[in-house]
Amino acid sequence: MRRTVLARLLVAAALLGGILALGGPGPAQATFPGTNGRIAYSLGEALPGGFPSPSQIFTVQPDGTGQRQLTHLPDDKTAASPAWSPDGRRIAFQSNVSGDFQLWMMNADGSGQTRLLSDPGYNHYQPSWSSDGSKLVFSRCFAVLGFDAYCDLATVSATGGRLRTLLAGNWIHTRPRYSPDGSKIVFASNRGGLLSAIWVMNANGSGARRLTAPALEAFWPDWSPDGDHILFTDYCCVPFSNVRVMNADGSGVRKLTHFTAPRQGGFASYAPNGRKVVLMAGPPSGEELNALYTMNADGSGLTRITNNRPELLLSDWGPTA
Repeated sequence: MRRTVLARLLVAAALLGGILALGGPGPAQATFPGTNGRIAYSLGEALPGGFPSPSQIFTVQPDGTGQRQLTHLPDDKTAASPAWSPDGRRIAFQSNVSGDFQLWMMNADGSGQTRLLSDPGYNHYQPSWSSDGSKLVFSRCFAVLGFDAYCDLATVSATGGRLRTLLAGNWIHTRPRYSPDGSKIVFASNRGGLLSAIWVMNANGSGARRLTAPALEAFWPDWSPDGDHILFTDYCCVPFSNVRVMNADGSGVRKLTHFTAPRQGGFASYAPNGRKVVLMAGPPSGEELNALYTMNADGSGLTRITNNRPELLLSDWGPTA
């Protein structure tokens, strides 16, 4: 069962694409120190190279109250992977409202929605802010016949303009996240022929090295606000998947959640204060529904904050503006 679901997710975009653009299923995207604010999340999914389903972006208080819908796209369009700016005033996201998936920007209340750049023939996924708020790093995927053949990592100014490629090659590089001090970028990749692993590189694209063992099939990384730890999900979000944490150098891997099939969890990211985590998980009954949960950074205190929905839920915990 696990391999069957995994194949469905990954074959859609050259082994790893199924986790590349899951509705916004993203997380604090890069988490920078601050006071906990609202959680942004996308309701729905966007499978690169596959068949994007409708998705909108919402925000909610950490206790699950005060839900607000920020995007109101047509029913056949997708807004996903919201990423809060370090000052909590803007949200970057991906959308196919104008054709290919491209990077967009909006204010924290949903106003001022603007496309950052036009890059025909490429899909842009999972933006993450630099710590000074000046630029974004993202996954830039070359699309062939509706499928993402490979995905480079690139940067662009937060005001738009010309992009710069940091890491290329015929691999699927996904979910890039700046470290809080801006010196490193963590990402997931099938580089070297693996299904997926967590890698880290210098912010200029040099010195890439693998942090996780191939057997973990790790993806969806996120830095702790102090830069000392990295969250990730094992086994590519199918039954038995759990959230793990490791030291920034890849040592000290340990489980934070202990779901057993058919329940699963993942797509986790830190709160700005570093003491909480937001994640997606299925309900204890094992039904194929998902909800957003929060928990303490040590894995205790798992608490559901949204109603169960059939979609994938990807989130980013923002700071107070």
